[in-house]
Amino acid sequence: MNLLTYREAADRVNRSRRSIRRWRLNGMPMGWDTRDGQRVRVVSEETLLAWFRARLIADPVHQQRMRRTD
Repeated sequence: MNLLTYREAADRVNRSRRSIRRWRLNGMPMGWDTRDGQRVRVVSEETLLAWFRARLIADPVHQQRMRRTD
């Protein structure tokens, strides 16, 4: 299981750290890990990608783009 920090998660899905924080506040499960002697929030890569796909599918702009390619 690959655990990602806010910065790593944002880079992975090409979103801002602020978006990752907003997803956490909306219920995305995140835990704590100790890295370099500091506690940091982490999320598993599988959870992050599931949340990203769910938001992408629900995005009206993405839906419109998908209709154009059909």
